[in-house]
Amino acid sequence: ATSLKLSRDIWHFWPLGMMLAKNNNCGCNRNLTLEELKSLKPARNITDEQLQKYLDAFNDSFAEFSVTTCVEKAHFLAQVFHESGSLYYTSEYRGERKSYAPWYGRGLLQITFEENYANYGHYVGEDVTSSASNRDKLTVAPHAVKSAFWYVYVGKPECRAAFRQDDFLYETYLINGGFTHYIDRRKKLELAVSNFGGTPEFIRNREGEYRFEESHIYEQRKSALAWGIWNDSALNKTGHHDDKVQALKGYHRFIELLHQRPFTEGELAVKWYGTYCRDWKPIVERRIYELE
Repeated sequence: ATSLKLSRDIWHFWPLGMMLAKNNNCGCNRNLTLEELKSLKPARNITDEQLQKYLDAFNDSFAEFSVTTCVEKAHFLAQVFHESGSLYYTSEYRGERKSYAPWYGRGLLQITFEENYANYGHYVGEDVTSSASNRDKLTVAPHAVKSAFWYVYVGKPECRAAFRQDDFLYETYLINGGFTHYIDRRKKLELAVSNFGGTPEFIRNREGEYRFEESHIYEQRKSALAWGIWNDSALNKTGHHDDKVQALKGYHRFIELLHQRPFTEGELAVKWYGTYCRDWKPIVERRIYELE
């Protein structure tokens, strides 16, 4: 697994135990500190005053959503830091030009569409829909933060189990729908692990690496296919990682699961990752042949 990127793009791999050796300050059952939030390397233009507002909102929301362990905090923050460009983005780029404006993405996980705004407003008991200024509440703390918690813990409740079970690959799939830039997400998780993580909590972390075979994504056709796709540079998905061995693992598992549970007639007529399901089996079989 990657931990520090040095010159010439050489990656050094460090055992998780070595990363944790420098940190005995587990983040369980307490508030995180400003220095711990800074250790995740927020965007340079964010002031300490802004970071403190984020920190207060994170700690308040951890309490509200009963997030008490360092493993759950680390996974949540790693995903949020990636999705927001390290707290830099709180609204969708050129969102006002989108066909779904004014309901474009806002908040650290970019809540989108009127129904989601209305549901979030109902959850917090506050007007976030009736005007531009009310909608823009989601672009600053505390709502930029709380809306991210709502998106994950209310909208995608499976994420809580994935966080708690240290299933980094499954949570990435749930949040992203695939594995876009999963290496960067893992780097951000490693920062959290090394600064406020406790060793026993990270049960799936194998010397900094998360294994496909040990994740819930191994049990699902679509997520197994996605693992193959995003490790296969030939398919040119945004944020892919070029790893022939992992691509083959994903592809072989997809074919195995497809034999156990073939596509239904309805599924054959829908698209997964821009391609009709009826076309994926021959595509994957060809890629297996080419990669092997």
